Amino acid sequence: MSAGPKQLGGEVVARSLAALGADTVFGLPGVHALAMWEGLRRIGLRGVGLRTELSATFAADGWSRVTGRPVPVLLSTGPGALNSLTGIMEAASSHVPVVAVISQIPSRELGRHGGWLHELPDQLGSFAPLVKWTARARSAEAVPGILAEAW
Repeated sequence: MSAGPKQLGGEVVARSLAALGADTVFGLPGVHALAMWEGLRRIGLRGVGLRTELSATFAADGWSRVTGRPVPVLLSTGPGALNSLTGIMEAASSHVPVVAVISQIPSRELGRHGGWLHELPDQLGSFAPLVKWTARARSAEAVPGILAEAW
């Protein structure tokens, strides 16, 4: 790949998912996750937007069961992420490979409790007891490796 303009995290997410074999991505285009949806649009990866994070997670679970492949679900920070937990736990309990990709507040603000919109004190900690693995990308460059490991 030639050196060109720096890609934003949302496009890196979309390109990484496509490289891993995703053909369909489910989710809800919330304010913090919009860059990922723009990335899907830019590269032509099919995104299926639903009205709630819970519905999106169950849709990803169902698509994974039908295709036999891992299926990503894009979620927004905070309440959006938490709304997905029932579907995430169902997928985890049934050993269905759903890969939740959750947006976050700006990295420099993590742990500062500055009152950012949808900020959670410990977003990773909310998911850790329910899923196989969690990680946080602290830069766009870290995204491909983290998604590959999650996949």
